[in-house]
Amino acid sequence: MPRPVRTRTVARGTSVRYTGSMDLGGESKAPLWTFLGLIVGFKLVTSIIIFVMEPGVRSAVFLLAMQWYVLLLPLPFVAVPALFWYRLVRVRRRRRKLIASEWAVSPDADWNATPARGTIWPR
Repeated sequence: MPRPVRTRTVARGTSVRYTGSMDLGGESKAPLWTFLGLIVGFKLVTSIIIFVMEPGVRSAVFLLAMQWYVLLLPLPFVAVPALFWYRLVRVRRRRRKLIASEWAVSPDADWNATPARGTIWPR
C-alpha cells in the first residue's frame, strides 16, 4: 500500500515533496540496527579469536591500536545524556535554594506539589 505524499514549505514559498519511502519509521530502522549489530559482533568475535590465538600484551596493544576509534563511538551516546542529567540535577538544586531563600521554608519541606483541594480521581 503506498504511503501518502507529504509536503513541507521551505524558503520563498516553495515546497518540497517527501514520499513515504523517505520517512524513517520503525520498519526502516530494523535493518540499520541489524547491520550495526553485525558489524559490532564481527569485530568483537574477530578480536576474541585473535586474542585467544595469541594472548599477550603485544596482541592486546595491536587490537587496541587497530580498533581505538570503535571504543570512542559510544562516547557521545553516553556523554550527552549524562550532561543533560547533570544539568537537571544542578538546576533542581539551585531551584530548591532559591525557593528556600525567597520563602524562608525549611530545607526538608515536601517538594512534590499537590493540589490544594485534593485530586479528581480517588486512589
